Order: sequence, then structure tokens, then C-alpha cells
Amino acid sequence: MSAIEFKTSLFVGGMLIKTKKNYGQLLVSLLPSAFIFIFIYLYIVLLTQQRLYYLIVAISGFIAFNYSAM
Repeated sequence: MSAIEFKTSLFVGGMLIKTKKNYGQLLVSLLPSAFIFIFIYLYIVLLTQQRLYYLIVAISGFIAFNYSAM
């Protein structure tokens, strides 16, 4: 899970630099997407055990972040 956590931290860091909102508001908006991200990751790992889940989780996390930030 360290690779996924590293990608997640890079993604969050990129969003912090990109938006320049205050940190509390951004963290609150990140919470739903973080839960969705973790659940989808665990579901796909338990279901398939393949390498494709990295791409699927990254895409779904990005969509969830955009949806929760609206």
C-alpha cells in the first residue's frame, strides 16, 4: 500500500499547490474522496489481485476528488 499512499500524497500536494485554498477547507473537501479511494482500492485488491487496480484507483480517486470539490 506504500505505492498508493505515495501517489495519494503526490496528488494531494499537487492539489494544494494548484488551488491555493486554505488547508482546512481543502482537507474537508478531500475526506469523502479519501474514503472512496481506500474502499475502491481494497475492493479491487481483494477481487482481482492484478496490477490494473493502480490505474483504476488513480482514475476513480481523481473523479471522486473532482466530484467532492464541486
